[in-house]
This record gives sequence, C-alpha cells and structure tokens, in this order.
Amino acid sequence: MKKLNNLMLLFFTLAFSIVSPAQEPDGSVKLFTIYPGYIVTNSGDTLKGYLMLKNKISNQGKVFFFKTPDSKDPVKYKPNDIKAYKVADRIYECMKYSPEYTTMRYCFLLRTTDGAINVYKAYYDDKKRIKIDEKDIWNSKIDFSFSESELKEQILGCRKGEELQNFGSLEYLLKFKKKMSEYLSDCTEIAKKIANKEVGYVYGNLEKIIAEYNSWYLENHKK
Repeated sequence: MKKLNNLMLLFFTLAFSIVSPAQEPDGSVKLFTIYPGYIVTNSGDTLKGYLMLKNKISNQGKVFFFKTPDSKDPVKYKPNDIKAYKVADRIYECMKYSPEYTTMRYCFLLRTTDGAINVYKAYYDDKKRIKIDEKDIWNSKIDFSFSESELKEQILGCRKGEELQNFGSLEYLLKFKKKMSEYLSDCTEIAKKIANKEVGYVYGNLEKIIAEYNSWYLENHKK
C-alpha cells in the first residue's frame, strides 16, 4: 500500500510539474495550466476563480478550483459536487454518462455546441497510456506525452431538460436514418433528408446536421 501511495504521489507530481509546458497543436491552451474560470454550484450560484485545465480526459473526472492563481490549497470538485464549470474556453457540465475505460456513473462532459440541442463530447485514450495497476505497481505506466488531438471522442447531445442522447451508440450508428429523423422530426425538411439518406445527411455529417437544426430552431422560435 505504501508503494502504491508513493506511485500516486509521483503521478500527481508529474501532472502538475513535468507536463505543465505541454501545449496543444492549435496553440489554444496549455495543458496542466491554471486559467481563469468559474464553477456553478448545485444551488445555481456562480463562483469565479481559477481552475486547472489538465486534459480532456482528466477534466471529465474532477477539477481543481483556486481562489487566486497562486493559491496552494485548491478545492477538488467531482461530478455531482457541482453543476458545471468553465476553465479557459472550455465549459463542462455534470451529466449521467460513463466514459470509456471508466467506472464513473456521472462525469463532466465538454459542451462543444450551445443551442436547441446542446452537443457534448466525451474523450478516451484507446492506447491506455495512463495505467495504474494496484496489484502490481511495477506494471503501472504513466505517459503524458500524447496530444489531445490523438484522443478518441464520443458525441452526445440533448435538448434542455431531456435525456442525453449517445449519438455514438450502436443504435445510432446502425439505425441513423431512423433514429435521427425521429429525433429531429419537428423539422420535417431536415428529418426527410435524413430519412432519404441524401448527400450531407448521413452519420458522418452528424454535427453539421445538428448545427443546421439549431439554426432552423432559432429562426422558427423567435420570441
């Protein structure tokens, strides 16, 4: 157990020091870096502060909140502790979903599209470059050299107050024209194009289809 604790200590030491200069190819953010942001509490209050942007996998399970950028005593929040948070330009919401290779029932999902249908993405590393083997610590490995662009993603989405749709599930993959045309049935034009498998309205165009639906919804539901 002592060896395992030492390994975990090494894990966090690496996470907060050696990896800190890592930057994504587009130059937008530096991984394992503290950025201004906020948390939304379960009671709906917004608390501004500074948060640790680790990477798209790690930020799904927890986030560290600092009152000041040089604070040494962050507060750790896990899913269900808070409703949502923003770090740098990334907004996460607590949702009932279990990302690949985890046992979590709830996680923080990255919101990539805001509209009538919000789009979320869950990330996982199919190469399993972070591995903690509690039975054999010498079989553990920690590799932070990967770029976020190498991660696999799962696309999800939902309307406000409705059940989260896993657009990456086998049901959507195998029955896309049926499932998606039903889901967007209030827009008969788009639903018909999906049902007829027209060019640009198949599974590979999922995000484009949702963007088009959101534009249609906004135009036709103006107050």
